[in-house]
Amino acid sequence: MQLIRGEYRSDISLLELTDKYIHQIATMIDNGYADATLTRYSTTKRHIERFIKTKYRKKDLSISDLNYDFILRFESYVKKNRNFNHNTTMKYLKNLKAIVNFASKNDWLDKDPFKNFSCKTEPVERDFLTEDEILAIRNLDINIERLVIIRDAFILACYTGLAYVDVSLLKRENIVEGIDGEYWLVVKRKKTNVKSTIPILPIAAHIIKKYLSYTEDLESDRLIPIPSNQKVNAYLKEISTLARIDKNLTFHMARHTFATLALSYKVSIESVSKMLGHKQIRTTQIYAKITEEKISKEMQVMRNIK
Repeated sequence: MQLIRGEYRSDISLLELTDKYIHQIATMIDNGYADATLTRYSTTKRHIERFIKTKYRKKDLSISDLNYDFILRFESYVKKNRNFNHNTTMKYLKNLKAIVNFASKNDWLDKDPFKNFSCKTEPVERDFLTEDEILAIRNLDINIERLVIIRDAFILACYTGLAYVDVSLLKRENIVEGIDGEYWLVVKRKKTNVKSTIPILPIAAHIIKKYLSYTEDLESDRLIPIPSNQKVNAYLKEISTLARIDKNLTFHMARHTFATLALSYKVSIESVSKMLGHKQIRTTQIYAKITEEKISKEMQVMRNIK
């Protein structure tokens, strides 16, 4: 079906519209969009497709069928049938809203089914490790190689702020000499396509040096051979048990830990934002709030000093 900008067409199907939006993103990879964005919308399409088959017993729907009830049903389906929490559900609804807006901008839709719907997420407490907890993991005497590798990758992330995917893709070529004559990591984040520039701290340098020699005889040029994120998080649960850390240890917690510790040590929020590869500094400000709350709680014991 040929679509003409500015011509109202109520017979465009939802999946057809979704495909066109995904195609638009695909043409702009590395030019405003990252691969992760394309993956996210492709996943959204699969959820929409399954939802239509499950709730409407059809292969597709016309965009003229989109209304407030459709949005509510999709929200319920994602939460109950896919077993996603509220914030994850809102992410998929925001993706659907972007697809619907694409139709509106092209004058293919004359009404907004999201008009009375808010895609508001709930506040999330970002957990992080204390310096003592990091030390407990570092000092673990582990004899299982798979856990040693995951422990090292996690500690590296705690001292660089890199996300799982960026650690898994880390190569020798990401290690460069910085303006201070020291070694830095320069990584283009997989999620956002934003460049992160991170001075390599001594603990991180020790781990990198270990794996530079470890991977010399391997065909892969990846620095640390870690498995899938799901397996990594499963192994981290074993490590947290061994280290007696009563927290839901995940690889992403390392990133939170780096940001929180850096701000606690008075590294400027602008520098932390640059190292984390955030597009907007307000994303980094979440961690500043965490450190302020931590200070407030710790200072409560001094309230009664006279």
